[in-house]
Amino acid sequence: MARSQKCRDFILDTRTAPQPARAWLAEPRSTRLIGGGFWSPDQATKAALGKSFDIVIHLHKVKAAALLP
Repeated sequence: MARSQKCRDFILDTRTAPQPARAWLAEPRSTRLIGGGFWSPDQATKAALGKSFDIVIHLHKVKAAALLP
């Protein structure tokens, strides 16, 4: 019987990650950078996370922001 695994929130310091993680972080991968505007799949880009960011933050649950009155 397979157990389901939950993704957990995490913060990864790419500068001090262990070697197997640094090798993975060095490879360019499809990435989407979400800012304050609309995003569509054709805007995806290739980026090596370890070269682009010092810190990677993963949040398993997120929700849309509410407009301020």
